[in-house]
Amino acid sequence: MKSRLCIFLWLVTISRCYGGFERVEGGARAVCLGGAFAGLADDGWAIFYNPAGLARLHFPELGIFYSPQPFALPELKSFSFVFVYPTGIGSFGASARSFGFQLYREFSSSLAYANEFSGITGGVNFNYHSVSILNYGSAGTIGIDVGLLIPVLRNLRLGIAAHNVNGPTIGSSAEKLPQTFVSGISYQPLDGLCLVFDY
Repeated sequence: MKSRLCIFLWLVTISRCYGGFERVEGGARAVCLGGAFAGLADDGWAIFYNPAGLARLHFPELGIFYSPQPFALPELKSFSFVFVYPTGIGSFGASARSFGFQLYREFSSSLAYANEFSGITGGVNFNYHSVSILNYGSAGTIGIDVGLLIPVLRNLRLGIAAHNVNGPTIGSSAEKLPQTFVSGISYQPLDGLCLVFDY
């Protein structure tokens, strides 16, 4: 029993903790890169990191993530999906994310658009965030994310993303949702090797 408790505490301390509606990683590749995905952003999960990356997709993509009980706690259940459809006038995307259980639940959905202009790709997300707490009610708000991907050299890209740029607030207490600004680079010196860094 003591060893199980030690393992649990070790897992909790090495995991990042987030407040309500803070940036939460999605997609196996982005998570394996430690979330350093703003400068790479080359799959459907870019909708959570840098929406500009959606313009780089050439085929429709669907991604689903489901974690029924992390750390054996069903109260931490999370689910997310992304869908991106590239067209001749840009890429359109949609996503949804849910966290929690019947007593406390966060839900976010997004509509995204991205396109390329003179080699620079830009993207925008329109997000609806809602929270519901049993016996306290629910509230919702709209947030906007923007992003850019800029080719610096042939194998070097700079990514910039800003989340909740409109400074949304939620609930009767007008609690501000977190605003995050991320810049990142991706460098591919060789085929099959990519170096990424986010700040």
